[in-house]
Amino acid sequence: MTDEIKPGQVISYLDMCQAESVNLQKGMNFKLRNGHNIILMSVRNGAPYADRFENDGTILIYEGHDVNKTPELVNPKNIDQPMYTPGHKLTANGLFYEAAQKAKQTKIFPKVRVYEKIKPEIWVYNGVFNLIDAWQEPSDNRKVFKFKLELTSEITNEIATPTLDADIRAIPSDINELFGLETKVNA
Repeated sequence: MTDEIKPGQVISYLDMCQAESVNLQKGMNFKLRNGHNIILMSVRNGAPYADRFENDGTILIYEGHDVNKTPELVNPKNIDQPMYTPGHKLTANGLFYEAAQKAKQTKIFPKVRVYEKIKPEIWVYNGVFNLIDAWQEPSDNRKVFKFKLELTSEITNEIATPTLDADIRAIPSDINELFGLETKVNA
């Protein structure tokens, strides 16, 4: 079903999971069973992370993920986003960060499929992006990871992504209007 989903297409959560042959529970998915990297993101008001689009939607700045909430840790937003688990394995932040650092040296950029939540259980497929950079920056007295992804015009994993032109944007404006959405786009 994956090759049937086109960038800009609005789909249900179930269709998204079926297309990727995996139950997507986390926002950052590095080299899943099928070898794909997948990011689930949102620029809706009240979204838990500060994701944003730049350059008319061709650049995505994606914020890394917090530690999981536990009975001892009520507010994960009070501590730095982790690179490693307590067992010293890379978190999803760490996996994507190391892949971006390696890509900057080799100029071989990992492909990442990006889905954007537009309403509960409603998503839009934004296409395939290259992971081109990663860094940490301060945010409200802690450090967060930021990942820079660039929309690609390549055909990747049997999904044709759009060519880059002046009319491209992450979510078509008619979809935004249909759902009454405001998106954060920085030129």
